[in-house]
Amino acid sequence: MHAMLKREGAVCGRRRVARLMRAAGLEGRHRRSRHLTTVPDPRAASRPDLLVRDFAPDPDALNTRWCGDIT
Repeated sequence: MHAMLKREGAVCGRRRVARLMRAAGLEGRHRRSRHLTTVPDPRAASRPDLLVRDFAPDPDALNTRWCGDIT
C-alpha cells in the first residue's frame, strides 16, 4: 500500500500507513506458500556411509577421500 501511495505522489511514511491499515482492520496480501514438489520415497534404500562421516584430511593417504557439495 505504501509503495502504491508513494508512486501516486502522496507523502506518507511506511509506519504511518501500517498504523492506519491496522486501525482500519486491513491486511496486506501475502505471497502464496510454496508447494512441496519432491517427495522422497520412504522405501528407497539409503546409500552406505563409506567414510563414516570422517572428512578430516589424512596426509598419509592422499587422494583417498573425495567429496563434493552442490550447495
